[in-house]
Amino acid sequence: QDTNFPGFSTSDQRRRSGIAREAEIYYYAFGQGCALLTAVEEAVSDGVDVITLSTTGGHDCDLEFDACSLNAAFSNAVDAGVIVVSGSGNDPPEAADGYCSVDWPAVRSSVLSVGALDTYEDTLSYEDTEWADFQSYGDKTITVLGNATKELNLVDLVAPGYVRYAFGYTRWGIVTYNAVEAGTSFATPVVSGIAGLTREWLFDIGWSTYANSARSVLVNMMLMGDFYAGLLGAPTADYNYSMSDSSGFGRIRAHWPNDVSLGVGGWNWITGWHTLTTGNAHYYNLGPNPMPTDIEGVKVAVTWFDGDYQDLSDMRLSIVDLCPQGGGEETIRTASTFQTMKLHVQLKSDSDIHGRCLYVKISAIQTDANGEQYFYAGYIYSNAEGLH
Repeated sequence: QDTNFPGFSTSDQRRRSGIAREAEIYYYAFGQGCALLTAVEEAVSDGVDVITLSTTGGHDCDLEFDACSLNAAFSNAVDAGVIVVSGSGNDPPEAADGYCSVDWPAVRSSVLSVGALDTYEDTLSYEDTEWADFQSYGDKTITVLGNATKELNLVDLVAPGYVRYAFGYTRWGIVTYNAVEAGTSFATPVVSGIAGLTREWLFDIGWSTYANSARSVLVNMMLMGDFYAGLLGAPTADYNYSMSDSSGFGRIRAHWPNDVSLGVGGWNWITGWHTLTTGNAHYYNLGPNPMPTDIEGVKVAVTWFDGDYQDLSDMRLSIVDLCPQGGGEETIRTASTFQTMKLHVQLKSDSDIHGRCLYVKISAIQTDANGEQYFYAGYIYSNAEGLH
């Protein structure tokens, strides 16, 4: 909602608002010191569904940084079912900072990190929209259980980073009217609005258990990324093999399980969470099996969370065919084995899909004795692949 526009929840204001128009918005002002901690705790106590932060605390890609015990507050918020969203920052990485510049608190695993798309030219087609060159991005090399080193991408999703006709926006003490403004702070509320809508449609279709879980909502949102790896100067669609350090799961395209844009043919949306221990695997049917010829694509995402980035579990995500010719199990695609905590796979080839019995396979290479709780989501679709 464009709350700078005159009025409060008026029809004119709603016409200017494109995301979560019916939402109730709470404001929590904070200044110096640890006032942000109080604001977060009050928001959770008030029962909000989403906390959107348009503030950053610097400390580029520092996974251990904390201020005023806010890391614990963010984790507590997610445990209470509240989704926390923050911009990645507006400071492109350089060699001096290890080519990683994502600000705190966006680096936290309990916070959904949002980068920005370059939407200054609003006549560009969606396919020609790249990520903004002002955004912060990057990944960190961390050690998981078993002493394997893996990459943790610190941007989760990207959304439009330019706002046109910002009404009464104040920058550096100057009030502007109908100005063009830019930053990850403008991309963040778009994603926050989609977070609220995602929770709403999970309730609407009767999946209240998942709607009440912030982590389940988050993995469903990540599934909506188009897996687009927007590389500076040369954007590419790296659909199957890796997360992008600049765009994470990609440009968010909101699809709901009851959305006709998924196609008129047969399709299925799955979501849930379970716990795995070392050496074990879980399978989830993507159905219908064998896959009919009107299915054009498959998308799957899995995440797991660790508050302090210590003793990270080593997990693997694959799509397998359980009825290949000659029997047995055939691996069709495995997510990058060099990534951790956020994995995705997408199938777009007819030969990988049609006539196969496709299942999601999530494996635990190594966890601690208690196992690892993971969150997954996936769907198949039967319409133009550009929407996915």
